[in-house]
Amino acid sequence: AVIYRSSWEQKFMIYCDLNPLISNWGSETVEIPYFDRDRKPRRYFPDFFVEMVMGEDDHVPRRYIVEVKPYMETIKPKAPKTITAKSLESWEYQLKTYEKNICKWSEAENWCNSRGMKFLLITERNLKV
Repeated sequence: AVIYRSSWEQKFMIYCDLNPLISNWGSETVEIPYFDRDRKPRRYFPDFFVEMVMGEDDHVPRRYIVEVKPYMETIKPKAPKTITAKSLESWEYQLKTYEKNICKWSEAENWCNSRGMKFLLITERNLKV
């Protein structure tokens, strides 16, 4: 089954379907084990696996693990200017999400490198949404 959780992921799927260089792709088909910041074992299922052949003479596919995220989740959140219970709660949530993502993406990059693959992080800036 094809899984997407955002319109950006759906747009990326359409791109994969329409790109003649992409020979194979799947959604949430790869499992990468990692440890969270508390050293607890976790499992990460990146959004996409993509295989590309760059031309007729290129018979060795290039393989990628692709994560699609909002740009704001790829940068460390700034502390709120106005301190309220709600703003602190929101900032704390954003910070935990960012830290979790950094753990996952770091391990995904290592996992890909050890398998001759590349890890790509795509945001709405790449998708031109």
